Amino acid sequence: MNRVFIGFMLMVAAACSEAGTSGKEWLTGSEDDRFTTVSRHLRGLDMTMFEIGYRYNELYWAGRDHNWEYASYQIGKIDYTLKLGLERRPARAPAAKMIEQPIAALKRAIEERDPAGFTARFADLTRTCNTCHTAEKVEFMHVQPPTVRISPIHGAR
Repeated sequence: MNRVFIGFMLMVAAACSEAGTSGKEWLTGSEDDRFTTVSRHLRGLDMTMFEIGYRYNELYWAGRDHNWEYASYQIGKIDYTLKLGLERRPARAPAAKMIEQPIAALKRAIEERDPAGFTARFADLTRTCNTCHTAEKVEFMHVQPPTVRISPIHGAR
């Protein structure tokens, strides 16, 4: 009985080690081929915008809650994520230039912990997002302030 159990466990261990090895082989080919594969997985600007959409939502609620540290974190991540996305898709950079001023103004309102300033600058950011979407011929992606929280992070400490 013990020999059967040990034999079975050895077969399970061997199967697990083979499955683990094959998982490492998804990125194959030359260095150029691997970069092409990774680039395809990162995709275009759509995944960048997916992340920015999430952070836009979080930024809105952080400002509404006067959670200025969290708002600062989110606007910083929006700025950084957009820069990385534009590095991958430089053809989108000219239209995206218009977002720099609204981001800077919103950062100032957050630093000043100014609720009215935040609300006004957030509205400016939203309008600019929609203007950029129109310029990039994706006006059907109309941005508006969120009505539902999607994160458990609420309020200031």
